[in-house]
Amino acid sequence: SQAGPTLTRPQVPAVHQPVGDAPHHPLLLLTGAQAFFQRGFFLWVHKLSCPNCKRQLTGAVLYKTVRRVLDFSGWYHMGTEYLECGGCKKKYAAWAQGIMSQLDLAHQAQFPAVLTYKLSCDKRGVGMTKARTLGNSASSLRAALQEQHTVDWLLRFLRYLSVLNQLQLPGVAPQQVMVPPLRAVPNVPWLISVYAKEALGHLEETKARVMSVFGDILKMDSTKKASAINKEINKYYKWQTHTRDVLRFSFSDDQEARWRRCRDGGMGH
Repeated sequence: SQAGPTLTRPQVPAVHQPVGDAPHHPLLLLTGAQAFFQRGFFLWVHKLSCPNCKRQLTGAVLYKTVRRVLDFSGWYHMGTEYLECGGCKKKYAAWAQGIMSQLDLAHQAQFPAVLTYKLSCDKRGVGMTKARTLGNSASSLRAALQEQHTVDWLLRFLRYLSVLNQLQLPGVAPQQVMVPPLRAVPNVPWLISVYAKEALGHLEETKARVMSVFGDILKMDSTKKASAINKEINKYYKWQTHTRDVLRFSFSDDQEARWRRCRDGGMGH
């Protein structure tokens, strides 16, 4: 059986909690403010078959491009490795579509982001664009992301200043504070393009769902038509039965009158 991918998600506090979140380690100031603004790193590693010759792929080196992923509270980074085929000698990034498509749906769903040309977006952020409520748009989503990013950045800056204040010596002038800048959230067209790309990945599933709903509608329509036909047939049978009863009753009355005339005529003679 194929081994599942080795995953580390950025929201796991035991692994990806920024070093600056530990307020009782003032020696971290030796590395500067960066220690308080660290973000998680997601490493996507798994080995499957070569899309070209179907041989087993082996890990080569780390992929040179590290993706910066937009999350709800900030940014995190994601990397992978090159997979090399021993037969055709081709190399593939582990998150290439030809590799990802070999995974089952459960493992594909564990991939955390939607990759674009330069930046990437976490799937949780993409999911926020799917709701169709009043006031929910790409513009409002961008404003909410920017606000949350600002709050997170200010909290980290406040923790950094708090530790600096604890280490400040009397009579010593405070040093100039240099902190990483707050990264801006991408524009609205980019958010819309990410949503469209994520939706395109579910195209076959959407087609199947539409066909299923369409089939149910056809079934309901045919059931209604059959019910209408049955009603018309029942009406016809009721009319036919009523007409037969009327004719039978009329014929019986006519027979009785003729019998009486015959009877009366016979008695007269």
